Amino acid sequence: MKKWKIVVPLILIAVLAVALAACGGDGKKNNTPALSDAQKFIDAVNLLPPLDKVLKTDEADVLAAIAQYDALSQKDKDDANVVSKYNRLIQLRDKIEELKNVPEPPAGLSPAQNAFILAVNALPLLSTVTDFASAVSTKALLPAVDLLYEPLTASEVSHADVAAAKTTLENLRTKIAQLEAAGAEDTAATEAANAFMDKVKALPAASAVTNDNKAEVAPLVEAARAAYTALSPAAKLKPGVSDELAKLVILEEKLVSLSALTVNAATAAEFTAAWAQVTTAGVGTIVVTADISLNNTESAAAGTFMVNNASQHVTIKSGTPKRTVTIGTYSRFQVLNSGKITFENINVNLSSNTNYNNATNGPETAAINIHGVADEAGGAGAVITLIDCTFTSNATHSNSNSFFQANHNGSGSASADGNNCYGTFNIIRSTVSANYRPLGQSGNMACVVFNLIDATITCTTGSGNAFYRGVFNLYGTTTFSPAATGSTATVNNATLGTYPDWYTPPA
Repeated sequence: MKKWKIVVPLILIAVLAVALAACGGDGKKNNTPALSDAQKFIDAVNLLPPLDKVLKTDEADVLAAIAQYDALSQKDKDDANVVSKYNRLIQLRDKIEELKNVPEPPAGLSPAQNAFILAVNALPLLSTVTDFASAVSTKALLPAVDLLYEPLTASEVSHADVAAAKTTLENLRTKIAQLEAAGAEDTAATEAANAFMDKVKALPAASAVTNDNKAEVAPLVEAARAAYTALSPAAKLKPGVSDELAKLVILEEKLVSLSALTVNAATAAEFTAAWAQVTTAGVGTIVVTADISLNNTESAAAGTFMVNNASQHVTIKSGTPKRTVTIGTYSRFQVLNSGKITFENINVNLSSNTNYNNATNGPETAAINIHGVADEAGGAGAVITLIDCTFTSNATHSNSNSFFQANHNGSGSASADGNNCYGTFNIIRSTVSANYRPLGQSGNMACVVFNLIDATITCTTGSGNAFYRGVFNLYGTTTFSPAATGSTATVNNATLGTYPDWYTPPA
């Protein structure tokens, strides 16, 4: 009995010892779960240095972490925390690749020289600093590099490798200054353009301007015009400026029409006298109260109805019923510089092959003529506008310009927004029909812009073109035939079915 009394307690002690060991040695159960593969990956990335402190010597750790990621299940890879850490890991990998491309400083230099050269080599290459944003970000890196250069001694600075690094630094600094200046200029141009457009957008529509409110509107229109005049060439090219300018021009014309001189004309003689009155006054309207025919057998100059400066704007409109003006021998309408002629609700017929005797080409039918000058570029040129008109040409001269001609003393081509423009034709809800080139001629029409709004343009012979030289912006329901266009004609028809901002279709 004594032997069993000793053996049993020993067995119990052994069992208790095993149980304690299973509980961690302190009698408590171990509930700590094993780390998941995803957590091990996250912990490995957390141990890596930040992006601005990573070195080439960290590459092995980065690659090991990438290998851990590659071994994860797709479910783990889709975890948001894993995705975030993987993106940081890739940034570290790419930064190490960049550091590999940074040349090591030459041997035999002092630590201070090495530090400066390494810092310069780590800056963005001159060829990669190409815009305002990259200039600003690179500029922020320069003060730290300058601090490394300051303590260098005269002999350290004179070393060829240090001098070369300093030249690289200064070239970069010069490039940054140039881009900053250009960026500041562009910012100023944008701000000025926006200020001008805001002024115009605050103005009422032309249809809302009457004799009752014109006194209040006029100063605002003048301020908007002054703002446009003050714009730099770069600011005038900003998107939207040309549309707001066109709206401003219409408002200016409306104000002029409200206070302009009005003269009736029932004969050619009365029309000629009315023209003299209106152009002397600067602005006015000639109301044609009967069909008239303009002919002059003396000379081309004597039969030219001309406006020749920005202060002159003549409107020719019909009384009721709609009247017809026939343009005959040696008679034509011409706009010089920044003058304006508007034809409104009237029929115009061209009956002669000889409205103008060109010294080079002989007789031409340049019945409606713009003649810009070199310093009128930028959309400030002459303007001829047709509103609710019918223009018909029966001229048959093969050198005919039929109706619309433009000359200028400059060169180049107009853009669709009117820049580099020596003149503008606005053809609104009107029909132009001619035997030969209704719009365009063999001169310098490439510098003229046509805005065609709900217009119909027809060339009635197969030998001509509806459009010949110039920029043609098509709006609304504008149609033209034949479809073929002539030399240097740029036809912008993407805007068909729409209208420019400055135009309001009638109700």
